[in-house]
Amino acid sequence: MKKHFFLFFLSCLSSLASPASPAAGYERIITLGAPAAELVYALGLGEAVLARGDLDLWPPALRALPGVGGASNPNMELILQLRPDLLVADRNFSLLAARLESYGIPTLLFGAYNTHEVIPAV
Repeated sequence: MKKHFFLFFLSCLSSLASPASPAAGYERIITLGAPAAELVYALGLGEAVLARGDLDLWPPALRALPGVGGASNPNMELILQLRPDLLVADRNFSLLAARLESYGIPTLLFGAYNTHEVIPAV
């Protein structure tokens, strides 16, 4: 059942990856938080990811990318040096997202951690 729901969820998300969606057209994405990283890769945008949160190790391709800290210790200097055109993060990074928006970096916060939160988040 969980597998079928997950496939349905991915199907819904992939329908959002259209030219009108927030992630469309971005080429320099930083993901922070495992749910955000998995979402970006599930949408087929993994090649645009240039950095990750220090603890984000899935999907395996993330391990080769530089870590930019965590929610309590973000490396602002490195993040700004990488010049991302989008930050996709889970809701634990809301304070960092606000700081990055003040530098002109668009952010997309993803707040679903379980199946009960997925549909409202989409």
